Amino acid sequence: MNILMLSHSSVNNAYQKRLTTIANHDSIKLTVIVPKSYYEGRLLKSKKVSDYYNFIRLHAFFSKTGRQHLHFYSPFSLYKIIKMTKAEIIHLDEEPQSFISFLTIFLARLISKNTKFILYTAVNIFKTHKEWSYFSLQRYLYPLWEKYSLDHSDAILACNHEAIDIFNKKGFKRKIYYVPLTIDENVFKKKDCYYLKAKLKLNYFTIGFVGKIEIKKGLATLFKALRLIYKKYTLIIIGEGPDKELLVNLSKQLNMQENILWLGFVNMPQLPDYYSCMDVLIVPSETTTEWKEQFGRVIIEAMACEIPVIGSSSGEIPNVIGDTGLIFEEGNEKDLAGKISILMDNSELRQKLSEAGRKRVLENFTNKRISEMFFSVYNEILSNNENKVND
Repeated sequence: MNILMLSHSSVNNAYQKRLTTIANHDSIKLTVIVPKSYYEGRLLKSKKVSDYYNFIRLHAFFSKTGRQHLHFYSPFSLYKIIKMTKAEIIHLDEEPQSFISFLTIFLARLISKNTKFILYTAVNIFKTHKEWSYFSLQRYLYPLWEKYSLDHSDAILACNHEAIDIFNKKGFKRKIYYVPLTIDENVFKKKDCYYLKAKLKLNYFTIGFVGKIEIKKGLATLFKALRLIYKKYTLIIIGEGPDKELLVNLSKQLNMQENILWLGFVNMPQLPDYYSCMDVLIVPSETTTEWKEQFGRVIIEAMACEIPVIGSSSGEIPNVIGDTGLIFEEGNEKDLAGKISILMDNSELRQKLSEAGRKRVLENFTNKRISEMFFSVYNEILSNNENKVND
């Protein structure tokens, strides 16, 4: 089974472990196209980490803008690779409205009418693309690219449940599979963090936040919630982002800067050490007109490290946490403060949630589990091209 995958997210070397797991299937010959560099919060350079698959690094135009839907590779180079691989399935780890999805399918159709296509989506807000200005090219190009990609695709892999409903409403007639994000459970696990805790001087109940420092990620609500808690605590914040200065100033205005450690960016291999220092991870994301939490990878990272999670009701967060953590009403600092207090006061509940969270990750969110789902999807598409029943 020849599979060609295009995946800009695999510029992050840590995400390539799922590719190794997929390629471990004896019947799969996997080729992956990845940008040489791509902006994902910061500029990343791709590097091959496994010999189990053919890894092709290409220059990607618009890869340094952070605009996922606009990047693309040289059509000439892409055409040559498609023709060379003779892929039975082209797995586009890209959104339907992305130019790279449109371009790849268009070029592949020039070569063969028999190739099957799989798209990926995390979209969880219904958009017609008319939300763009009349003077914006996206208003006219996104719906064109999306319609062509959907019309010629055989399946969609959705990382959240709302995406399934959205693309059903958009008229996609073939199968949509729920395939969540994953982690490497051998990397994300509880670590001995004695020396790191001593280095950071974490002597009190430790609350963690990991993510991009943006207003929509809910840090302002977290700050206000912590103002309602009278027990001693330390908040560690891991990440960088455009609203950091604004939120640092807010913490000073609330006179709580002495309780906060801004640790900046931490490389993924070191994250389990920092998760292990926490007593709880808070994911306080807040829905806007343009965005709501599409999954929340930090949730499964923390749960794999046996750290209980308190998440907001935004987007997919409640579905990811399940019954192994606590949910508060997004934007409600009193509700969040109450949930934090519950875990502060109940070590037995923290232990119970820690164990349940790790178990949930092992059952649902590992690379091995998802590679099995991919393999099943590949087989189903090749054996039953007329399946038009959605999950």
